[in-house]
Amino acid sequence: MFVDKTGAHTAPTLSLKRKTLVFDQRVNKQVAWLDGVVVPPIGSKIELAEPNVTGFVTGIRLMLGQPGGDTHSEIPSNVCIDVEIPEEWWKHNS
Repeated sequence: MFVDKTGAHTAPTLSLKRKTLVFDQRVNKQVAWLDGVVVPPIGSKIELAEPNVTGFVTGIRLMLGQPGGDTHSEIPSNVCIDVEIPEEWWKHNS
């Protein structure tokens, strides 16, 4: 919870970085970082190369960080696209 100098609850102002994380929750791994904020609809196809396979968007998340302070660094906020990537892509790229 964030509080102001008087101890009252306050909502922090967080900056949204111009990046989007593509993340496969099934295997708990990052697929890619995209320069820019991208929010495709759930069910959209995502085409991958090497090997050429098709994954699917399963969810969209807004990952809230925290503002920097005297005792801690800023944790940036980002958009995250959750995807399901075929196992063969992970086997080829690990």
